[in-house]
Amino acid sequence: MKNITAILKLGGSIITYKNKGRPGIKTAFVRKVAKELSQVLKNKSKIRLILLYGAGSFAHPLVYKYRLKNQPLKNSSFIHIGEVINSMRELGTQLARIFAKEGLQIIPLQTSSLIQKSGEKSFFKNFSALETTLLYQGIPLLGGDIAVGGSNKVNIISADEIAVLLSKHFKNSRIFFATDINGVYKNFPPLKKEKPLKFLNRATLKLLAGRERKKLAVQKYDVTGSMIGKLKNLLSLQNREVFIFNGQKPLLIKKALECEKMEGTTVLL
Repeated sequence: MKNITAILKLGGSIITYKNKGRPGIKTAFVRKVAKELSQVLKNKSKIRLILLYGAGSFAHPLVYKYRLKNQPLKNSSFIHIGEVINSMRELGTQLARIFAKEGLQIIPLQTSSLIQKSGEKSFFKNFSALETTLLYQGIPLLGGDIAVGGSNKVNIISADEIAVLLSKHFKNSRIFFATDINGVYKNFPPLKKEKPLKFLNRATLKLLAGRERKKLAVQKYDVTGSMIGKLKNLLSLQNREVFIFNGQKPLLIKKALECEKMEGTTVLL
């Protein structure tokens, strides 16, 4: 890889205990990821890394509980919106501390202060904080959040959506989705012994993303659409490469960033 901006999204299902009904971070696992990233950056000096993280148990249950998604803004909404933003901020703080202890130059940024949504379109108000951080070999850290402003309804911004926005801005970029499954499957959920698809082009991606939600394995509290939401977000990209893989397996995050051959799905757009 040469002078590439690597956009790595750590899924909420692999960094938090997503199904326990309360916020909880997988500290030991995140520490292992931090060590892998530290090794990658030492060996691949020309990689510029942006880290994203999913909401997992820190925000999905709250958004579901308060039925916030796409609801009109009103006075009583803000106490719940604030609770979600605070919970995501807490997750980001915990992650940043672990990464920093492993020597990573992490700069935690608040998504709700950087992104707005107008209609169905999300956009960064400016990229200067990210560009400056990357210029000095820092690592921006952003997570899913709620965008306030530009609309009269509650807008959920997923980390998958952030990855796409960033890839559009940073031209020489590649997206890496570290998930809790081995890639994208033809069937959701996959059949017994079914292997993930190795490659997806735009046509195949459209077919998979167009499937009805009821046919997909979507977790109860996942308010951002799980895999179908991820695939739909990717359709707006042009001339980009996206890799979806199981980030829970030992050293797979390191191998993915170093472009080693391994199990997973490469999406060519």
